[in-house]
Amino acid sequence: MSIPVQFKNASRDTIICFSNTFTGQLFAATIPFPVDSVLFDPDYQLISGNNMISAVNELPRPRKLHVFPNPAGDRLTFDFRRVPINNSGKICIYDCGGRLMAKVKAYAGETAVILDTQGFSPGVYSYILRQQDFQYSGEFVIVR
Repeated sequence: MSIPVQFKNASRDTIICFSNTFTGQLFAATIPFPVDSVLFDPDYQLISGNNMISAVNELPRPRKLHVFPNPAGDRLTFDFRRVPINNSGKICIYDCGGRLMAKVKAYAGETAVILDTQGFSPGVYSYILRQQDFQYSGEFVIVR
């Protein structure tokens, strides 16, 4: 089966058709310009015509604490919609020297906590969300 692959950048593109003969086959090509995007089946030749999609399996969303804006100014939001808070927990904020700067409670059922960062100096900070059955950590930046 011929698999068309389009290689693009802001000013050029080319399509190369690879001959796929078995599952897991690897392909290599030399592209004469820097590539910033790749499109498989750009003209929908493989998924059109008499082909039919009978189901799409949605992948589970990763459990991730969303922290924004980052970099932050006067406040920072911890969004728990992807990390359900089933039990009370706490968010500990540390400066780059490891000093505890703030502790914020996160209560069961909450979807977000807003941290007032007006008293924080500009710089890089780390956070740890600790709950009974899991822990998340990351970093954020304060700018003025």
